Amino acid sequence: MNAPKITINSSVETRTVTTAKGMQKAIYSQRATLETEAMRIQVEVEVDGLDKGYPVGAVKEGLNNVPDHIHSGILNARNA
Repeated sequence: MNAPKITINSSVETRTVTTAKGMQKAIYSQRATLETEAMRIQVEVEVDGLDKGYPVGAVKEGLNNVPDHIHSGILNARNA
C-alpha cells in the first residue's frame, strides 16, 4: 500500500468567523486533495498565516506530514 499524499491546490485564503464570545477571528487555509490508493477527497488545510502556506502544487507524502486532526480520521477510515 502506498502512503497517502496531500497535494496543495490553492494559495492561502482568508475567511473571518465569529467566535462564541462575539469576537472576529481570521482563519487561513488552503484547498488540497488527500489521495490514497482507494480514494481521493478534497480537504481544507489550515495554516498559521497568509505567509505560512505551502506552494501551490506541493505534494506531502505519508502520514508524518499530515496534521494530527486529519491523521486520526485517515486511520479510522482505513481501519473501518
